[in-house]
Amino acid sequence: AKIFKNNPRLITAENLGDMLSLGRSKLYDMKASGQLPRPVKLGRSVRWRLSDIEQWINAGCPSQERFEALRRATR
Repeated sequence: AKIFKNNPRLITAENLGDMLSLGRSKLYDMKASGQLPRPVKLGRSVRWRLSDIEQWINAGCPSQERFEALRRATR
């Protein structure tokens, strides 16, 4: 996929949707219900850290709350 070409540190909702094979509305539903890692807000833009998404997938896609607890435990 094009998002891995330069291995960007932050990815857009479109990039994340492509990674997860999800449409934009489903992605934002998941964000709103706490099913995705917490995004980074840049002004009015929303981005996700690629490293967070990779860790989240490797952890089995837990809820945002559980993912953050796992990250705190491994620091």
